[in-house]
Amino acid sequence: MKVNLYSIFTKVIPVLGPLLFHGTSARLFSKLRSETNSSSSSSDGDEVSCSDTTSYKGKWKLIKAFENGDKVSIPLNDAIIFDFKESNDNSMDYGLGIDADNLFGTSFNITGQTDDCFDKIDMGFVIRTLKYPSEEFRPIEAFLSANLESMIMIKTLEKMGKHILIMKGGAARLYCKYIPPEPVYQGEWKITSATYNGTEVSIPDDDAIVMELFGKDYNPTSYNWYAKATNNFWTNLDIIGPYDEEYDLIAVGPGVASTRMFPEEKHTEIETFFNKALATMNKMTKYQEEGEGKVLLVMAGDDAEMTCEEFVPPPPDTYLGKWKLTKAMNGTEEVTFPDDETIVMGFQLTEEEEEGTYMFYIVVANRLWTTVDIVGRANNDGYDEIEVGLVASTRMAVPEQLQNIEYFLGTVLETMDNMKSFVKDGKKLVMKNDNGAKIYAVWME
Repeated sequence: MKVNLYSIFTKVIPVLGPLLFHGTSARLFSKLRSETNSSSSSSDGDEVSCSDTTSYKGKWKLIKAFENGDKVSIPLNDAIIFDFKESNDNSMDYGLGIDADNLFGTSFNITGQTDDCFDKIDMGFVIRTLKYPSEEFRPIEAFLSANLESMIMIKTLEKMGKHILIMKGGAARLYCKYIPPEPVYQGEWKITSATYNGTEVSIPDDDAIVMELFGKDYNPTSYNWYAKATNNFWTNLDIIGPYDEEYDLIAVGPGVASTRMFPEEKHTEIETFFNKALATMNKMTKYQEEGEGKVLLVMAGDDAEMTCEEFVPPPPDTYLGKWKLTKAMNGTEEVTFPDDETIVMGFQLTEEEEEGTYMFYIVVANRLWTTVDIVGRANNDGYDEIEVGLVASTRMAVPEQLQNIEYFLGTVLETMDNMKSFVKDGKKLVMKNDNGAKIYAVWME
């Protein structure tokens, strides 16, 4: 319910803006603000350059607050989010919603600028929900209730690689860190087709060529672009505006950098495409395909086009590796073995490396080994159906304290027909059969 209220709050605040202002509109200040562009030392000891393009739009996480020089307690495990929305696309008037334990809302307009580049603001009345706050929220909610309406200055600055917002008024001051929106194109994309100058580019069927787009900090429209064939390729990609109703206008580069190895024959054409065509791309879009529902990304230019599908890496194998036996049950009876005895079992790929087929071993006094094949994927309770092959074993004498567990394993291992691994206080594994025999293990490596 809280999230829905917050959504309503942040939508309503900009609409209520004119009603909440207790000062006059500051649109006439925009000319004065644009004429101010001087560098000076701020009262926070940071060298700043006053800008006429500062926008506070977006979400900011509260990181600290002070009142009369004393630091105000902020919950350690809950983020307090300040959400600034421009009113009518006007960077002089803002709605502000704050998500703490309660929701706070107000509006402000910008009325001037100080010598140290703070924007002067005229804060409107503050409204809030009336839930009794939990204990960890009480200090910061008392601070906001007492001081938010009296804030008279705001600015942003870059500090130690972070985009910081400061608001202050009277004896109160607060600091927030910018939360960039998730970039639209971020992720891994498998290249499925490409053309250059009307000719189809050869892409190997047996080797996925995956390009990666990762958004840069504080700017959801700027990306680092990376791909690997034989060589590694990288460049910058920026969204610089709309191209048309379907595509975004992009700028790639300047240039495309790469390592300098001689490419494998199967990679020759795609690497030539990266070197010659990539920097000519000027539009990009992402959409979901009808039918199969794949998410596709298309980059194009006057003479080149590249289509990619969202790359979903195969899930990690849940059984491969070494496991430590922790418990064995024969129906309702536990099969005992010494607590200080480490009994190791493991799954290894066969020589054919066929998916779902393993060599399995377990070492007690003797080494037992067999094959395990997954013949049916997880049912409703999470177990895979398995078939276990004939069990072989070495023939050493077995110490008395290990006789029960080794006999049990040698007898029931071939009858196991279900298996699953899961994460609960560490990675764990269970094998069982329909007669109530079970073995439990924890992940080792």
